[in-house]
Amino acid sequence: MIAFIVMFRWTYGEFFTRYRALMVPKEVNRKDVRGTSGKTLQRLISDPDKYQFGKTKIFFRAGQVAYLEKLRADKLRAACVLMQKTVRGWVQKKKYIRLRSSAIIVQKIVRGFLARRFVYFCFSWVFFFFLIHWKTFGVCVGRREPGNF
Repeated sequence: MIAFIVMFRWTYGEFFTRYRALMVPKEVNRKDVRGTSGKTLQRLISDPDKYQFGKTKIFFRAGQVAYLEKLRADKLRAACVLMQKTVRGWVQKKKYIRLRSSAIIVQKIVRGFLARRFVYFCFSWVFFFFLIHWKTFGVCVGRREPGNF
């Protein structure tokens, strides 16, 4: 019986480019791609038997590339959710500001109308009151009485 071992391999440059999203900014050194890849793998895969470093390539045992792809997909999904959340929040904030300014304009118009109606109502009653009781207050409307100059 022959054992079949599936191994995947990436060059250091391909690994660096593909899994850059999983790297911590402190680990990234573009001049030393091999060292950066090694630090990243040591941090992500705890068992050193699951991968091996060659002169130009990194060799992975079965399932490790899928695990790295899952980590990468989760990280990219989280970044997409963050961007969507930020944009949606910005859009809702703009919508709220526009709605609030519209409500303030409507309130100004209604308050002005109510103030004008109140003033008209008050002065119309005052005028009506003076029109009826003009003799009580000694108000002469239209002609002068003798003795009142």
